[in-house]
Amino acid sequence: MLIKYTGASKVVTIPSGVTAIGKEAFYRSAITAITIPAGVTSIGEGAFGYCLGLTGVTIPNGVTGIGNGAFQGSGLTSVTIPNSVASIGEGAFYLCSKLTGVTVGSGVKSIGREAFFGCLSLAAINVDPGNAHFSSEDGVLYNKAKTVLLKCPAGKQGAVIIPNSVIAIGDWAFWECANITGVTIPASVASIGESAFAGGMTSLTGITIPGSVKSIGASAFSASGLTGVTISNGVTDIGDGAFRNCERLTKVTIPNSVTRIGNEAFASCSGLASITIPKGVTSIGDGAFAWCISLASVTIGNHVASIGDSAFAQNYKLTSVTIPASVKSIGPRAFTETGITKVTFRGAIPEAGLHYSSFPNYLRDKHLAGGPGTYTYNKGGSAGWIKQ
Repeated sequence: MLIKYTGASKVVTIPSGVTAIGKEAFYRSAITAITIPAGVTSIGEGAFGYCLGLTGVTIPNGVTGIGNGAFQGSGLTSVTIPNSVASIGEGAFYLCSKLTGVTVGSGVKSIGREAFFGCLSLAAINVDPGNAHFSSEDGVLYNKAKTVLLKCPAGKQGAVIIPNSVIAIGDWAFWECANITGVTIPASVASIGESAFAGGMTSLTGITIPGSVKSIGASAFSASGLTGVTISNGVTDIGDGAFRNCERLTKVTIPNSVTRIGNEAFASCSGLASITIPKGVTSIGDGAFAWCISLASVTIGNHVASIGDSAFAQNYKLTSVTIPASVKSIGPRAFTETGITKVTFRGAIPEAGLHYSSFPNYLRDKHLAGGPGTYTYNKGGSAGWIKQ
């Protein structure tokens, strides 16, 4: 095993008797070229990590494993994984910012998490057709059956049309794809994974989520460039932070099929001016619409049972709200730091379900004493809530 390179030469030929390249053997070295002999079967963790001058490497057919972070942060511009390789470790090519193309051999059985993350120039991941576990189409990585979209390379540009065979869009699938301008999701897709379209998809301005999708994963579209989104009838769950920090989002229609809006699902959507919570929704999560500084109109459906902590907090343009009779609990700070001066209660909320900070200026006490009705806040000499 080659344990550690300490030489001064930038062009290195590994002796023919070496069978393994050890952990961090060349880590942060100044090498510019490496010749790996045919007898090497494994490339260890971080072996060539941050070798910034290393722009190319030929991995011999005989290597069976590429370790975690093996080429992380190196200067590689392209790489071919030979057919002998069975496993590509986690973060194996992480932060290889100059990497433009990857060819995955027929023998690869596993690709570790974040193997190609941070490869912002990577335009295509191509898989040998003989691979039994993975496939590719138009440079996008799928499982063999093309039922799961695993990874769209970060350097890919333009629009992506997902094949009709796909039933799931994996976690982080389009992470860092800043130049993708459109994605067509077919009616075969049933789930959208965690952070699937997050991580700087600033060129993606619109998306239609078909009714076949039942759940939108946590942070699925977080901080993307969406200005509008169409959620089709059939979707039942909008995950935590699903559209958080979509600052350009001005319009979203939530269908009646949705039953849950997750924690911070639309938090910090600063361009969102109005929202209608449909009749199918039973719970609004903590901070679901918090910090939506343009939000001036909220309609809450008559099947909502709970409104979470800080659900609409810090929305200063929101001046009034109607709470349907179905609501039995409103969390702390749900409507605090807003412009609310008028609240209509269609029913009576139990004492245990209403926190003293749920509304500004201690409306809780007035409602518990006065029951259903409309309350307005008088800012004059006798400041306080008055039941009309």
